[in-house]
Amino acid sequence: MPSALNTLLFLFSQNRAFSYFTILVALAAVTFLFSWLSDPRRLINGIFLTFFLLSLGAWFTFLVYATNLPSFRKVYLWVLFGLGVMVAVIVFFSWILLLWNSYVVLKHESHTLPNLLTLILACAMLGLWIFIFIGHFTRSTPTWLRLILDIFPTIAVYLAAVMYNFLINLLLYQIVPRRYHQNYLIVLGAGLIHGDQISNIQAARINRAIQFAYHQQEKGQPLPKFIMSGGQGPNEKISEAAAMA
Repeated sequence: MPSALNTLLFLFSQNRAFSYFTILVALAAVTFLFSWLSDPRRLINGIFLTFFLLSLGAWFTFLVYATNLPSFRKVYLWVLFGLGVMVAVIVFFSWILLLWNSYVVLKHESHTLPNLLTLILACAMLGLWIFIFIGHFTRSTPTWLRLILDIFPTIAVYLAAVMYNFLINLLLYQIVPRRYHQNYLIVLGAGLIHGDQISNIQAARINRAIQFAYHQQEKGQPLPKFIMSGGQGPNEKISEAAAMA
């Protein structure tokens, strides 16, 4: 540990690029923490965290090759290889995860267009992979069709980036400390099943609100009031709020 610390101090004092890199990583960390602690609901928090992790990885890479320790470099390369393989497997088999998610949603929820989006996306991704590995490299495919289909990888990358950002923010929001002194709890609605029955998603939201209310009462605070939200769609017999209430 002392030798590693001495190496860091030496690099920081002698290598100007490493010093600037360290300051950049520190600024990225401060920016993320300030934004996240100010409002954990901001979607930009995921972007700030990603930038911090990328800059930290680049800083660590600089450190590994600057120290010139063979064993340290070997461990680093194995970890980097493992991360690369994991990302590649997730990207390649993401359509299987989407199919599984669509199966779970359609099994427990109503068969509406929003609930079919993961199934549509999975079929589109599967078709894209088939095109890339089979159709794209055949000479019989017209050039104009190749140009049109080449747009889909760009769309897929954009959607993957959006999903990644939402996932990062979801994970970040799970560790936000809960403040058990609320006067009201708003429970968001969703589509009703058969026009008058709540779905499992709605039931989970209601149960979560009830658990929060009881936990607040256990801490000596008064029970909050529930506000059920949700209007009445064209195929619904009653409003979502009435069904949830």
